Amino acid sequence: MANVTSASQGTMLRPEDATTLEEFQARRDAELARITAPGAYWKQVFRIALAIAAAGIDAFYWYRVSQASGEEVWHVLALALLFACSTVSAASSVKPGVLTGSKRRRGELDRLGAQWRARAEAGEVARTTLTTLSTVIAPATPEA
Repeated sequence: MANVTSASQGTMLRPEDATTLEEFQARRDAELARITAPGAYWKQVFRIALAIAAAGIDAFYWYRVSQASGEEVWHVLALALLFACSTVSAASSVKPGVLTGSKRRRGELDRLGAQWRARAEAGEVARTTLTTLSTVIAPATPEA
């Protein structure tokens, strides 16, 4: 099985940087699994809804700060700041690449897969690591 993660950084290796068809397919499969993780899309939609709800509540408390007087101002200001922090936190956790980029990337990976298969059939790239190594570890034929 081909290595699909960088050992030093733990990040996914790009399928485009593979050296064999087998390695490309393993990296492509790993990236497709990451892109199409169950619930990834709905998790992002929930984060957006949470950010919108927190912003609405925050707007209400900032309005209350402008209308409050006396000791009440400090209590309402504390709540407004709390919801401002939660709005920023919820909004910064949204990963738009999951919402927009996954469909585009899936199409790109399909196109690259067809190119890699055609290159392997034409003999431009090795199909597996073993075919690459076969020239290196081929048994020496004795010459008589």
